[in-house]
Order: sequence, then structure tokens, then C-alpha cells
Amino acid sequence: IFKALLVNSVPKELPNGLLRRPADRGSIGEKVKVLANHFRVDVAKDLAVLQFDVDIQRQGGRAASSGTSTTTATSNTTGMPERNKCHAIMQKLSQMDSWSVGRWAYDGQKILYVSKADMLPHDETVRLVPLDERGPTGPTAQPSAPRTFMYEVKIKLAAELEVGYWVHRLYTDPQAE
Repeated sequence: IFKALLVNSVPKELPNGLLRRPADRGSIGEKVKVLANHFRVDVAKDLAVLQFDVDIQRQGGRAASSGTSTTTATSNTTGMPERNKCHAIMQKLSQMDSWSVGRWAYDGQKILYVSKADMLPHDETVRLVPLDERGPTGPTAQPSAPRTFMYEVKIKLAAELEVGYWVHRLYTDPQAE
């Protein structure tokens, strides 16, 4: 009996587990504009997103002046760079390889998502990416000219996610898990 009362007292849920909005949208209070960090995305039913593991290591030597070297520089001397630098390196790689804007997303650390299967090989790829960097900054630091360093970017396929299938199932099948 308790279980039946509990189940019957729960408001109707959406297929994704979220609660529905009340039918009466509110009649008291003050209207306010709200800025939210989400946006509508239309997803093709057959959309597959590829997830790649990313490892970025700074190489010991400077890049060639042309900035297009594809040979391996000296062995790496540091661990994974800071997040902002990783973003800059991946942005540079996307320009070098002409990745379509909006077809990839990078978390700044270890995960790259790509929605276009032919952008990257399905196994592992290693690329050298030149990045211009300035020396130390701050009130006591002397301004320095940018130096170009090489970063080795290893990208390895981790998973293929059938996003389109699950999005459509979630919103069209109320019994979806």
C-alpha cells in the first residue's frame, strides 16, 4: 500500500527523468530574463560522435622557422601543458588540418569529440604542432619576443558514441532507459 501511494504521488515525469513543468506557469511575481548556459541542438538520427583520448607533450627543441615541421623534435621535457595552452594547441591543429568549425569539441585536457568521421583516423595519429609562446609575464618580467615551441599531440580513438540514436529514443520513446 505504501509503495502504491508513493508512486501515485510522484508528478508525471518526462522520458528523460526530469519533472514536467506545472500546467499553470505562474501568475504572481515579477517576470525576469534568465541567461542559461544551454542551447538547442538538432541531432540527426544517425549521428555518431567519435571520442578520442588526447595526450599533449612539449618537445625539448624549438620549431623550425616555417612552423610546419612534421618530424619529431627532441624528447619531451614536461608533462601535459595547462588547459589554456592545450586549447591553443588544439586550435592550431584544427587550423593546420582544416577541421570544420562546430564539428569538434575539446575539454582542454584529455578528451576530444569529433562529429565527422573522416576528420581523424580511426586508430591513432601523432602530429607535431608549433605554438608561439611569450616568456614570463608580470610587473617585474622583461617583455620577450615570442618563441615557437613544438608540441607532440597524440590522438587515439576511445569510443564511438551513437548520440543521434539515443537522443531520438529518449524523446520519442517514453519507456527508454
